[in-house]
Amino acid sequence: YHLPLLSTYHGVYPAQNSVKRFYNKVMIRADHTIAVSHAVAVRIAEQYPHFDQHNVTVIPRGCDLDVFRPEPEQDHTAWRAQFGLDATAPILMLVGRLTSLKGVAFMARALAQVTDIPWQFVSVGDHADFPEEVARIHDALNATGLGDRMYFLGVQRDMASLYPKADILLSGSQQPEAFGRTVIEAAACGVPALVPDQGGTAEVVLDRETGWHYGFRDQADATRAIREALSMDRQARQQMGQAALARVWAQYRLESMQEATLGVYEKMLKV
Repeated sequence: YHLPLLSTYHGVYPAQNSVKRFYNKVMIRADHTIAVSHAVAVRIAEQYPHFDQHNVTVIPRGCDLDVFRPEPEQDHTAWRAQFGLDATAPILMLVGRLTSLKGVAFMARALAQVTDIPWQFVSVGDHADFPEEVARIHDALNATGLGDRMYFLGVQRDMASLYPKADILLSGSQQPEAFGRTVIEAAACGVPALVPDQGGTAEVVLDRETGWHYGFRDQADATRAIREALSMDRQARQQMGQAALARVWAQYRLESMQEATLGVYEKMLKV
C-alpha cells in the first residue's frame, strides 16, 4: 500500500552548491508539492529541471480578513501622538527584523534622496539585536538632515491595529521573497505596498494598481517609486489601497487557501 506524501515549498531556499541542492531536494521527493507562489514554482523548475511540474500546485498564503481589516481614521491621531510622530506627514512602514536582507538601510538611503516631500519612516520589528544596521540607517538619514523622520517602534504584537496607521507599506528585501505575508496583511487593511519587482511580493502587488514596483536592489528606482507614491494626493493613495483590499478578497483569503489545500489532499487520496 502506497501512502501518498505531500510537501510544501514555502521559501526561496538558496542552493549555492550540490550538497545544499540535494538537501533542499527533500521537499520535491513527495508525490505532490504545494508552492506558496508562482515565483517559488519557477524557482523549483530552475533548480530541479527534471522534476515533473505537474506535481506542483501553487496555493498562495491566505489572510484572515476577520482579523486584518481597515479601521476608522479617527483612531490614528492619538496613536501618532503616542509615538511622537508628525500629525500629517505620510507614514511609510517597513515590517521585519533589522537584518541586512530586509533592506531597511537600503530603503533609508532611497528615502534620503526625497528631501522635498514630507514623509516619516517607521520600522516595526526587532532592532535591539542589530546595532550595525541601525547605525547604517542613522548614517544614511543624518547625512541629509532627515534623521528626525525615522522611528523605531520595536516588536509590536498587534499588527492588525498597526497596519492601518500606515499610508504605504515598504519592502526593501535584498533577496526575492517567497511570498509577501506583510504585503497582503497590509492590503487587507487598505494599505498599498511598494515592493521589488522580483519574487512573490511582485505577484501580490499590481504595479500602479494596488501599489508600486521598483527594480530589485535598484536604489535609484526605489527612490523614483517612493517619489511617485508620495506625489499622489491622499485620496488617490487611498483608492489604491481599496484596490489592494479588493485583490486580497478576490485571491488571498484564508478560506481560499484552506479550500485549495484540502482539494489537493482529496485528489491525492482520491476521496
